[in-house]
Amino acid sequence: LIEKKIDSYLSTFYNTENTVGQIIHGAVVGMEASGVPEVTDTAVAMRTSLMGPFAGLGDSIFKVGAKVIFGSLAGYMALENSIIGVLLCIAFFCICNGPIRCYFFKQGYKQGVEFITTKQDLIKGLTAAVTVMGLVVVGCMIPSTVKVTTPLTFTFGEATKTIQSIF
Repeated sequence: LIEKKIDSYLSTFYNTENTVGQIIHGAVVGMEASGVPEVTDTAVAMRTSLMGPFAGLGDSIFKVGAKVIFGSLAGYMALENSIIGVLLCIAFFCICNGPIRCYFFKQGYKQGVEFITTKQDLIKGLTAAVTVMGLVVVGCMIPSTVKVTTPLTFTFGEATKTIQSIF
């Protein structure tokens, strides 16, 4: 029986983001621990069907959003000759990521499939908020950090306009 379960899990492709994907792992372990007969096929199907959406969610929050926000702050502080931003960025990813993964796994195990279906609205709202915040941080930093100069000018008749004055 155990060999059949192992074969079921190893014979399917599975690839998701490693932080939010802990919810799936917890839910699968919770389903297997429930003792319901023939739950392995259901768990494998759930795991396979959720890997794509959870990968997109985790990538947008933890891989792109958080790195853009904290990396931008660290870069801006580095321009001011401060190492604090870099240290905060490293601390966030090294120290905070572990407890977040543990929390997601425990919640997935505790609530199983129910967690994934009941928290969809919260997850969508959180993803949208983090995406907006990341874009605002990057958008606000562009004018103060990017310096573009050009000597090009437009001449029309006697009027001359430099492109740099438009920028």
